[in-house]
Amino acid sequence: MSFTFICNDVVNNVLESQGLSILNQLLLHNFNSPLYQALLESGVAPSYTPGTGYESGIKQGMFNIGVSGISKQQIQEVEDVIFNCLEKSQIEGFDKETIEGVLHQIEINNKMQQQNFGINLLMNILNQYNHDGEVNQILKISENISILREKIFKEKYLEQLIQKYLNKKNVRIQLIMEPDDQYHQKIAQQEQIKLEQLEKKIDKEKIIQQNKILQEQQNLKEDYECLPKLEISDIDREVLKNVFTQQTYKDIPIYFNNQNTNGLTFLRIQFDLEQVPLYIRKYINMFSIFLNKIGTKSINYKDFQKKLSLYSTNLSFNYESSNPYNFDETNNNKPLNYGLLSIACIDKNIDQMCELLQELLTAPDFKDMQNISTILRNYSNDISNNIIEQALSYSVSVSQASLMENCFIKEKLNHTRFLFQFTNNFLQKNNNSMLYLDDLNFHMNSIMQFMMRKNKIKFIVYGNQQNFDKTYQNISKIIDNLTYAFSAFKYKAEQSKIYDNPFQKKYISKYFALDSQVNYCVQSFEMPNYTNKDTPKLQLLGQLIGDVVLHKEIREKGGAYGSGCQFMDGTLNLFSYRDPNTLETFKIYQNAIKQISKGQFDEKNIEESKLSLFSKIDQIIKPQDRGLAYVLENKTDEMRQQYRQEIIDATRDDLVRVCKEYLVKKIEDNQFSKVVFGNQLNDLKEIEKEGFIIEEPIYGLQNNE
Repeated sequence: MSFTFICNDVVNNVLESQGLSILNQLLLHNFNSPLYQALLESGVAPSYTPGTGYESGIKQGMFNIGVSGISKQQIQEVEDVIFNCLEKSQIEGFDKETIEGVLHQIEINNKMQQQNFGINLLMNILNQYNHDGEVNQILKISENISILREKIFKEKYLEQLIQKYLNKKNVRIQLIMEPDDQYHQKIAQQEQIKLEQLEKKIDKEKIIQQNKILQEQQNLKEDYECLPKLEISDIDREVLKNVFTQQTYKDIPIYFNNQNTNGLTFLRIQFDLEQVPLYIRKYINMFSIFLNKIGTKSINYKDFQKKLSLYSTNLSFNYESSNPYNFDETNNNKPLNYGLLSIACIDKNIDQMCELLQELLTAPDFKDMQNISTILRNYSNDISNNIIEQALSYSVSVSQASLMENCFIKEKLNHTRFLFQFTNNFLQKNNNSMLYLDDLNFHMNSIMQFMMRKNKIKFIVYGNQQNFDKTYQNISKIIDNLTYAFSAFKYKAEQSKIYDNPFQKKYISKYFALDSQVNYCVQSFEMPNYTNKDTPKLQLLGQLIGDVVLHKEIREKGGAYGSGCQFMDGTLNLFSYRDPNTLETFKIYQNAIKQISKGQFDEKNIEESKLSLFSKIDQIIKPQDRGLAYVLENKTDEMRQQYRQEIIDATRDDLVRVCKEYLVKKIEDNQFSKVVFGNQLNDLKEIEKEGFIIEEPIYGLQNNE
């Protein structure tokens, strides 16, 4: 259920639009937001509907407030909660620190250098431009924020906006959507009826003739000579070098990289997680979800999150597993497993940011029942809503996981299934919730204990070198406090037992049935190590297969939204996206590989594929990410240089050779994996005949596209 309120003229009142955007954050999207607390935290509703918040992408602004996952009987209750909250917020206003936190996040986001800055800027001004508005006005963000800050604190501006646009008496639209478990079957029936009606009206001979003409057009060789283009000679043969300075404190390395980060300091901490036992390792993904949303033992999560928004941004924790860049026979090429904590701040707030980080690392609170329940409920609902949207990502992850140990460790579907099942058990209305909370707290703190080992940690800092001394002093304080908080941190960890992953390479064919009208088809092949001289050629081969064959056959002829051949994490993955076909697509994959192995491509195709590949390799890297792979995974400039030159110098013969050696041979020996996340209304018996095992993606989950 959702309410939509008609708001301002976006084009002619930019300041009011930015005020409504601030109101959006304050009402809905942080831990101290009244609607978040009254709707989600209280358990009245599992989550907001997509599109909840202020919409300024059209001439007439709209403010949407909606929830999903409620019963029909709750509609009036939810409506009462929403309008009571709005009325209370209008009368009482908002906490000053919470407002300052939202304004600070706007300020820091404007300083943050984005990868697609030009496109994002264009999209922000497009509405103004389309409706003859004042484009410059929307770009005066700092000036507008200064004006809004004064209006908010002196004129109760936000309360006025609620009264003006979100009052119960105002014009609004109420939208209620109810699920229909026969939705896709009904759509299929409607399409079949429409098809039959069209067949009666159109002459069959005419249809055949039109299809012949279409096929001829599709098979025509297009002339690209009239288009401007780059040359291979335009590609720089040299990589940009990474320059780090290294210091230590109590034998712990601290890396500094002087970059123009626009007045921001970025801090990362890498934790070695090689020796984490299996019974704990499956909780690491959950740990990643919680760490930036909890409080500490001395500061409750609402106040702690408020402080984080006032003095920092982008706190996150990610678990990574990657193949080593150098093949090492002594460890049987085991993957590198680590956790990466990231945070950033405006330079003036370095002291406060580090104090908050120190507080979080030394005294995290994983036992707040209300907060943990809300996080799990929201995340579980996100899974339900986004399973189809992320179907391609799941397909690639499952397929890769059958071939490579590092992919097996971070396999997305297994993590999602575990979290979904844990959440269901945790939120059941019985007396077991505290048992699950104790279990969760034990595993979260166990992960902390394994992270905090003196010789298993390193710090990485990006920013202006004028602030490096101050940052070093703050990192020293963090290390001192970690030494006090964790007894094992005082000493170098002894070589502990190696907990091997229960990984066994196997070639799979799996079909995950979705309540979806389209399919996501992936076929994966294992590839050699990064430093193998054939690996750069194989990455170029993947680009060639996608450009020369898959785009035309799967997208243009087959009707899929997209297709390609992706080289990642030691695997080569042929994929299709929102594809009406399944088994036919896998035939196209095999035909594409055969076509390339027979040399059915020209020098122009190679040149275009190199240019396309380098457009990805040479995409703009944000200052705070430059050279990060060197510190985290020892990917040296020399390795990058060698890899780059191998791609530039790759020849037609090289591509044919590696295609035969690494792909054709694997197809002949059935050494590949195939995964489909696809339409449950497909002919599953026919798919089973082709060797696929049919599964539900997440047991007990009803998917809605």
